[in-house]
Amino acid sequence: MSLLYISQTCPGRCEELTPVVQCAIFGSGPWDERTCLNNVNGMQERGELYIGPVDDHGDLESLIVGDTRLCTFIDDDDCRASFVYGYDKGRTVVTAQVKKDCPSRWAGA
Repeated sequence: MSLLYISQTCPGRCEELTPVVQCAIFGSGPWDERTCLNNVNGMQERGELYIGPVDDHGDLESLIVGDTRLCTFIDDDDCRASFVYGYDKGRTVVTAQVKKDCPSRWAGA
């Protein structure tokens, strides 16, 4: 699997969180279903992670305040997906855009 990460702020953390977003939001990525459930559920049960969706990219951009960071990646289908992450009381808070931008949509732009 080859992914392209686009982040000017903290590429290491974006890379760490991308498989979490891929499996929890899109049902894709490098992890099989069992690994996805174990990893994401484990992090949530330990209070380390909250992950949620947002429908519109504008809504996602409105969440970029303070130390919140925007991450964008291109997946194996050449689709672009974005999410933001930040921290709240020691927990990583991730909000991901549920609609990916795919090449078929780019052609009309």
